[in-house]
Amino acid sequence: MPYQVMEQDGQFCVFKEGTMTPLECYDDRDDAQAYYTALTIATADEDYKAESDTHIPPEAVADNARMALEVRDSKPPSEQGMTLVGLARARQLAERRPVSVATLRRMLSYFARHEVDKEGATWDEQGKGWQAWMGWGGDEGRDWAQAIIDEEDEMEAKASRRHSEADMKLIRAMRKQLKMMLHICVELGDDGYDDEEHGEEYAEEQLEMEQGIAEVVDALDSTRTMKSEEAVSDEVKAFARKLMGAS
Repeated sequence: MPYQVMEQDGQFCVFKEGTMTPLECYDDRDDAQAYYTALTIATADEDYKAESDTHIPPEAVADNARMALEVRDSKPPSEQGMTLVGLARARQLAERRPVSVATLRRMLSYFARHEVDKEGATWDEQGKGWQAWMGWGGDEGRDWAQAIIDEEDEMEAKASRRHSEADMKLIRAMRKQLKMMLHICVELGDDGYDDEEHGEEYAEEQLEMEQGIAEVVDALDSTRTMKSEEAVSDEVKAFARKLMGAS
């Protein structure tokens, strides 16, 4: 999601492109630029093409983040919590924008480090620690992230027992291609029916999918010089070629 820094009413403000309401304003341009950078890094996983595994925050998580932002805005500057990254994350969650698995892991890391903040003297007064915790989604955010990461870790563990790392790289690439195919179909208005006929509007997208999967299959050639335990297995190779044929 693109952002920009512009001057408004004597301050330097960060705007989401296409909107007129600033996200944050600062007296110093460097401070505004620092927030812009943190916001860009924190929301870099919004594009589904950049990160194949993304998840939409539940309403309860978004509500906690919105509450944190509202409370923070109501406090004097000396009592406002959240780092620049935390502030950017709160906005991402509040707007229910996609969150990557990598970000979910960072969320869990944050919660593990800051559980002690609940014992702080200003917690019950919605102080800095409370604002930061809720900005990352609160208890509901922690539980949501933990559930997804537990599932991801279980899938990775099962797959790693069965496949080599070369297998796993190809499997992940195929999964990404399949998600792209589904996304394109939805964007084209897929009605869910099977049909042997494809209209002209499918031609360009179909070619893109075929090229993407072809790259996956062609990548198998690079495994020929690998040791047997590192090479892509016949099982995964066969599925890749079957997927290519189905496209």
